[in-house]
Amino acid sequence: MHIQKRLFSKKQFFGLPGLILLFTFLSAPDVSAQKVPKIVWQQLYGGMLYDNGMSLVLTNENTFFIAGTVQSSDKDATGNHSRDGKEDILLMKLAANGKPIWKLVIGGSGIEDFGKMRECPDGGVIIVGTTQSNDGNFFGNHGKMDMFLAKVDRLGKLEWTKCYGGTGNDKGFGVWPTEGGGYLIGGESGSMNGDMRISRGGLDCWIARLGRRGEIIYSRSLGGSTNDRVNDVMELPDNRFLVFGSTTSTDLDINNTIGKKDVWAFVLSRNNDIVWQKCFGGTDFDDIYYLAKNRNGNIVTAGTTFSRDFDIKSNAGLGDMWVMEITPGGNILWSKTYGGTKQDGANSITPTPDGGYMIAGSSNSENGPIRNFKGHYDGLVMKIDSAGKPVWALSAGGADYEEFFSAVELPTGDFMVLGYAESEDGDLLETGKEEQNDFWFTKLSFVEGGKPFETPFTMNGLIKDSRSKIPLKCEISIMANSSLTRIDYTVSDTNTGYYRMPLSGDTEKSMNITAPGYMFYGQNIDMDKMKDSPELRLDVELDSIRVGSKVILNLITFDTGKWDLKESSTPELHRLLNFLKMNPDLKYEIGGHTDNTGEESTKNELSLKRAQEVRTWLLKIGISGYRMTVKGYGMEEPVESNETEDGRAKNRRVEVTITEVK
Repeated sequence: MHIQKRLFSKKQFFGLPGLILLFTFLSAPDVSAQKVPKIVWQQLYGGMLYDNGMSLVLTNENTFFIAGTVQSSDKDATGNHSRDGKEDILLMKLAANGKPIWKLVIGGSGIEDFGKMRECPDGGVIIVGTTQSNDGNFFGNHGKMDMFLAKVDRLGKLEWTKCYGGTGNDKGFGVWPTEGGGYLIGGESGSMNGDMRISRGGLDCWIARLGRRGEIIYSRSLGGSTNDRVNDVMELPDNRFLVFGSTTSTDLDINNTIGKKDVWAFVLSRNNDIVWQKCFGGTDFDDIYYLAKNRNGNIVTAGTTFSRDFDIKSNAGLGDMWVMEITPGGNILWSKTYGGTKQDGANSITPTPDGGYMIAGSSNSENGPIRNFKGHYDGLVMKIDSAGKPVWALSAGGADYEEFFSAVELPTGDFMVLGYAESEDGDLLETGKEEQNDFWFTKLSFVEGGKPFETPFTMNGLIKDSRSKIPLKCEISIMANSSLTRIDYTVSDTNTGYYRMPLSGDTEKSMNITAPGYMFYGQNIDMDKMKDSPELRLDVELDSIRVGSKVILNLITFDTGKWDLKESSTPELHRLLNFLKMNPDLKYEIGGHTDNTGEESTKNELSLKRAQEVRTWLLKIGISGYRMTVKGYGMEEPVESNETEDGRAKNRRVEVTITEVK
């Protein structure tokens, strides 16, 4: 009874037949006496309408990706493509303290629903979901609802999107990045044309293996004569693929059903044959929504059950959270339920460093070991050990509706939880929250104030060829301006051009980017900007060395009406010197430029003197004069608007242009 969809309103949502079933006062053993963590801080994201956080990823850079749906088109959701209350996907990258590093809204004029988000090997994320749009970020919609994939790089750039479907309704719920650089995608299909070439009856499970940019390599529709769907997928060793879904069918591809609605799991071989299939559950309604691998190579699952027989050992109420560990061959190692006498269910499960698991969901039970129930539905997060024994559980919220969708344990032993909140009281009182739903991101700790967990200061970005836009492998150095010594060093990725450079200390510093056969790039680093975000993004395009290539000497600046070199120009002059020594056969022009204040004739003379000052410095340091010419351009070629002081300062510059390459 779980759907991955935002609340329309309290009345609409709980009237839906597919309402989100939520999570969990624990049945046994009793954890009411266990110590539980407390909320250290909490952040809300979104706008004035219904916005739901639904997926959380902890990166190895001590940052977080969070994603979900937004009806809003203001505040954090600015950029919603529909602007009339229809959902888009909101993806944000957050620092360890919850401050946004960047945010991206993905969608079109129709409704987008969130399915799942997984981290990719390149540090970006892949998002699967459902779209009604054929504009904005989505094109090629086959009709009504399509599954979609959206690939976003680690810097917040939407790399590509892809739609899959036919003329019916097709929805995406599961995605997994594969070892070969492609993806596995799954969902439900109501089509029998387009990408879905056959129909088994009703709604089908649809699975596809995809290439690096989402192109279909192979797809398959499976199921019975009624309704079946894929909820999550996973790659196994030996190029096999595990699929978990739900079924109400009892025929065709479905064997050995148990109840009204079963969990249907199967493994596909590299040839897309079914290796094994199995139904899990009991005689009532059961569902699994989320898969994760543990450190033993087994699979853990999380979902909701209404049964109390067969694979379900107990059920305390209308619905319980249901967790299993199974082998890659489909054998159950253990199956546990947790809940109270009302509606409880799990949305996700995440392995923890000690071999246990974090489970996120919600509950409206008022009994069981947890006694601090606050509202209609509370968000609930739970820690269990490797055998499914509860360690602790915490419910949080206010008088209205809260739900948690993702929870992770930090290396420090603290915890981060993401979901949505509607309440304005209870645990949400101190946030000053307004009406409707917001993304709700909280840090939990057993320690007052939480344990230190910070996002390190970094500079990162992409380096490419200025003409071809091909990624470049470059050397990036961080230099101390006072001593001209190298503080740190890295190399950008050959395939992507991505670089990441840690920054620390208060020393005035600059960066230098070089690559054989290319002009260089230099830039001062303003550590004051790190007060707003721990990541400073700088994308750079380098000109290859050829006649006409130029480099602006960014750090050689001049006061108004002056031509003498400032002491702060020294690092840039040494960068130029090193470049010229590495390329001794080049001839080049040193061009001076000014802003537009003053008389044109005076500006021409001033710009020439600025160029001559650089030439004189190079002559003193040992560069041959025959390689250099100078020219003053005056105010003819501004690079920025002269309407601001910052723009005028950038126009008071010197450029080096290649005039001859031997």
